[in-house]
Amino acid sequence: MNSAVCLLERAYELWPENKAVTDERQTLTYRELRSLARRAASELERELGSRAPVMVYLPKSAEMIAGFAAALYSGRPYVPTDSAAPRGRLEKIISNLAPSAVITNAALAKNLEGIAGGTRVFLMDELAGAEADDALIASALGAVTDSDPVYVMYTSGSTGEPKGVTIPHRGVLLFARWAEETFGWGPETVIANQAPLYFDVSVMDVYGAMRCGGKLILTPEVLFRFPVKLPEFLRENGVTSIYWVPT
Repeated sequence: MNSAVCLLERAYELWPENKAVTDERQTLTYRELRSLARRAASELERELGSRAPVMVYLPKSAEMIAGFAAALYSGRPYVPTDSAAPRGRLEKIISNLAPSAVITNAALAKNLEGIAGGTRVFLMDELAGAEADDALIASALGAVTDSDPVYVMYTSGSTGEPKGVTIPHRGVLLFARWAEETFGWGPETVIANQAPLYFDVSVMDVYGAMRCGGKLILTPEVLFRFPVKLPEFLRENGVTSIYWVPT
């Protein structure tokens, strides 16, 4: 398998009951994360013809990471999108990208009214209820090469026009392996994420955890605005690794 989602497959095979990702609402094991992503991917593959990227427009959450994996299992790159992005920025991204679909929730879907054009909008809650089709997923993944884009990340748009930067599957796979080997990460590793999932610093957190079978904690954003309780949070959750920008 050439797709970066092979890291999730490997984690599922080796450590299925390890906790994969925790947010303020829920914790998913590698078994649960894989199952959710494959159900959603199967529905995408059944409903879509285009191989264009899938926008994942959700709050920072375990569901957002499942959305990334769903796009990858369907053979498509994903586009992490800020749930707080202004409507004008969303419109520019959609116009530039021409995505095959947007994965979102009911509340955020309202922000897409009038700007999504012909793009299909899927609610993550509904995708979660779909039936997984292993053959369909295998066929989609079989067409992916390691030089294909794994994701498209849009810049801040300082010129007024957001620009998409593509990263290949091979780059993510090599980066995750480097992180595991360099920092000695293993299945007992607990990584506390700081960066938004639409910011490239988060890539090492997400895929490094999958590579080693460790646990990824999506640290509540309020702790960075009011950090007096942040050390306590890190201790209580047994965090072993952080990769944070100083600002």
